[in-house]
Amino acid sequence: MKRPPTPTDAVPRLVALRAPSTLDAASEDRFDRITRLVCTTLDIPIALIMLSEAEGPWVKSCRGLDQSEIRLDEPLIAETLHGGDILTVPDATRDSRFRESSLVAGAPGVRFYAGVPLGGASGQPIGILAALDRRPRQLSFPERQALEDLARWAENESCSLDDEDSRTQLEQHASQLRGQAPMLDLVHDAVISRDQSGIVRFWSRGAEELYGWSSAEAIGRGIHELLHPRLSQSQREVDEILARDGAWEGNLMQTRRDGSVVLVESRWVVQRSADGRPMILESDKDVTEHREVEQQLQDSLKALANQYFEGERSRSETRAVLDAASDAIALVTYDRRFVNVNRSFTTLFGVPPELVLGRRFDELLSYVDQVFAEPAEFLQVVAGTSSDKSRQFSHDFDQRWPEYRQLALFSTPVPNLGRLYVFRDVTRERESEQMRSDIVSLLSRDLKVPLISIKGHVNLLLSGEAGELTDGQRGFLDVVKSDADDLVSVVNDMLEISQMEAGTVALNWQAVDLHAVIDPVVSAFSGEVQARQQFLQLQIPEDLPTVSGDPDRIAQILTNLLSTAYKRTPPGGCITVRAAAEGHQVTIEVEDSGLGLGDGERSHPSERFLAPDLQTADERVSAGLGLAITRSLVQMHGGDLRSTTRLGEGSTFSFRLSIATLVPVD
Repeated sequence: MKRPPTPTDAVPRLVALRAPSTLDAASEDRFDRITRLVCTTLDIPIALIMLSEAEGPWVKSCRGLDQSEIRLDEPLIAETLHGGDILTVPDATRDSRFRESSLVAGAPGVRFYAGVPLGGASGQPIGILAALDRRPRQLSFPERQALEDLARWAENESCSLDDEDSRTQLEQHASQLRGQAPMLDLVHDAVISRDQSGIVRFWSRGAEELYGWSSAEAIGRGIHELLHPRLSQSQREVDEILARDGAWEGNLMQTRRDGSVVLVESRWVVQRSADGRPMILESDKDVTEHREVEQQLQDSLKALANQYFEGERSRSETRAVLDAASDAIALVTYDRRFVNVNRSFTTLFGVPPELVLGRRFDELLSYVDQVFAEPAEFLQVVAGTSSDKSRQFSHDFDQRWPEYRQLALFSTPVPNLGRLYVFRDVTRERESEQMRSDIVSLLSRDLKVPLISIKGHVNLLLSGEAGELTDGQRGFLDVVKSDADDLVSVVNDMLEISQMEAGTVALNWQAVDLHAVIDPVVSAFSGEVQARQQFLQLQIPEDLPTVSGDPDRIAQILTNLLSTAYKRTPPGGCITVRAAAEGHQVTIEVEDSGLGLGDGERSHPSERFLAPDLQTADERVSAGLGLAITRSLVQMHGGDLRSTTRLGEGSTFSFRLSIATLVPVD
């Protein structure tokens, strides 16, 4: 390739280069520091600083490359020197301008190149700072900015600032600052003075404390060696502002001696020495902690705002849910103070929220006397339990104002808040239940009399006292007798249910030997079980403890469960009766291998469990009043009837009775 012509500005460039101590050494530490920083900052293997004149180049510093491999007429170097701006070549082998360059075509096989021209004091280019790599790459904006900043440092090192007059003026300026050192050291901020080339001339005690470099270590060294500032603007932009306004201020990140980074609020002022040479006086204030506190405060404010909005949204959602509830709800603190009531509470008791919110029960005694039929009972159950943090309970009240109602109360603790009271108007429910119970009782009694009459006449006919019967007539009468017996059983069950709901059934509490109850019941079913070719087995330990209960009613429970299992188990099936002590209770189970109920696991069996259209192998199953009675009897014993069942796999009914020695008998 042709060598680029020597530019017409060579004379002023040579004047700048011929200044003492600029080209008088092949390499200097101050330039080596710059190339070392280029390699470290850009993570690149090759960096060089070249200064030039017509006779040839001076390589002031080179890392990762033999100086003998570098020629001034290299197209990459010549283009950088005369281009006036940074030159970046991502892959020189793909660039027709440089692919034949000896640096690219031969050793060291350069692919990536980035070079910045260095300007002298007169503004003429005097050399280059270049970064090279043997692989293609791109230069990011921060990397480009860092390379330009380092080039300005190299420019300052290359400028002719070492002549005797300049040195004298700078020393006078530094001496003047040192004379003011006692006063400047009283300032907590870091105060630094540096010449145009970036060489530190003054370093205050505040700078020592902030950056970790002593004054003796800092003075005479380049500012970029010590701090590696990261400006919010490019160095060129800052220099333009300084040249125009004589001052600059802003925030920048500085690097301490130990490698840690500090955020400083910095102010730069251009001062002139006696001969007019510029000096930069810099004042840095550490605002890292201030910014951290400010950021923490902003984060805290943001978190509080989020919590506030979340709380408001949660309160709005809670209020909407509470107001949508048909039950009256009140939240009372542990010290008996109302903190929340819903709309239904206002409707039910005829009281506006502002009358009760924030007030204690003690302040509402007159209102309690007016609303409830038994005020003392209400205060004992409600106000007396507000500090209870664990127990759930229910209770019934009669309300007399603003109208008569029957109320069902449910209460549960709310952790860290207080206790929730839920009032439900059950007046119509109780009236309907009573009406249904009365109707069932009336119908049962009215049906029982004609049924008994029918049974009597059928028995009379079957006895032959009314005359001889044919086989066909006797068969019809047997069917009538069986159906009448079933109807009498259903009527008796209905009467018993009615009595239980009315609370007229009482238990004969005593200590019960379960063997004495279970064995007779099982024996009574043995004949029927054998007739259907079913298997009945007992799994009851000999040392079963006695339980507390009514032996006749326990026998009735077992009879009903065995009857259900017998009816629902096909021929060849198995029925198992188990009993086992578990803690303070005895669990009794009746398991069959019959049809199952088909609804998965059930926890509260009732008459609805046995649908009338489900059939065993040879008969239709009853409506299940026996199970309804069984459930009520178990509940009267303080337990609950449970069922595990699957369609086609059978059912298991179980209940628990308290051990007599551990549960007092009423």
